[in-house]
Amino acid sequence: MTVESKVYPASIVLLNVSGGIANIRVRWNVHGVLRDSVLFYQYDEAVIHKTVPASYVSGEQTITISTRDDVVTYLQANETEVIEQAKMSTFEA
Repeated sequence: MTVESKVYPASIVLLNVSGGIANIRVRWNVHGVLRDSVLFYQYDEAVIHKTVPASYVSGEQTITISTRDDVVTYLQANETEVIEQAKMSTFEA
């Protein structure tokens, strides 16, 4: 879905986590459009569900996910994968 805002959007926004599943608002293809001297950002957006692992490896370190901040860090570390999943979800019927 294409969306428009006057505020530059974050790529990934964690909405909530329940039962090991994260609900995430994902935005991509952000571009600016000038209309009547006002800058608007247009972008594609989807809300997806992603299973959050108990832990993940970052570099040589294993990171245990136990807080909301840990989930956000995990999603940011895997941003490309999250965005690709969101893009694919827009093709589902």
